[in-house]
Amino acid sequence: MDQLRWILLFIGLGVILAVYAVTRYQIRRRQKASGAGQPTATVTHSGADIPADDAAVEAELERMGSLLREEQGGQQKAAQTPARPAEQQASRRQDGEQLIVLSVMAAPGDPFRGPALIKAFDNTALQHSDMKIYQRLNERAEPVYGVASAVKPGVFDLNNIEHFTTPGLTLFLQLPGPVDGVTAFDDMLTTAERLAVELGGEIQDQHHNVLSRQMVAHLRDGIINASLQTARTAP
Repeated sequence: MDQLRWILLFIGLGVILAVYAVTRYQIRRRQKASGAGQPTATVTHSGADIPADDAAVEAELERMGSLLREEQGGQQKAAQTPARPAEQQASRRQDGEQLIVLSVMAAPGDPFRGPALIKAFDNTALQHSDMKIYQRLNERAEPVYGVASAVKPGVFDLNNIEHFTTPGLTLFLQLPGPVDGVTAFDDMLTTAERLAVELGGEIQDQHHNVLSRQMVAHLRDGIINASLQTARTAP
């Protein structure tokens, strides 16, 4: 079972890596175009995506690939060492970036099916993007967090949705983003809870353990502490 969890974790993070790079570039491009300075704290559910520049996405992929390798090495080391403080539970970096991952997993042998997924996504006001994943968008149509299939390539092909199945969903939040970190995390957690109820799934943390109240508190504390640290080191 532990080996299966590691396999699912690395597959899920690999999916997130590719999707995130495009999503993150979209946020930066829109902020540059609009001249926005501070992120908005309001989460809304409308808008469209802007195609990303290949060179910028490739550079972002390379950077995130390095972070992913660090994350994998850190998780392997953590399995052999005592638990670290709560603020380090999320994937935190020196520059204040965090990658927070939740999963909604189906019961073994009973995968989530396309029509049920579409209904659940509609009921939670998630938007289908041109990358063929679902996203929460803020009031300026900037991606706040994404929802992908838990297995490669992670996409939802609406042209074949009647026959689509997946063993689970991966929700991923990159911070800092266009919305306050705690606000974005709480919204993602609420969405995961609703998806789990509608689909009959189980919410798991980034290590594919059942998500506990303690872990939720640790993740939220980690977001707050990282935000404070970033504020203290800002020029």
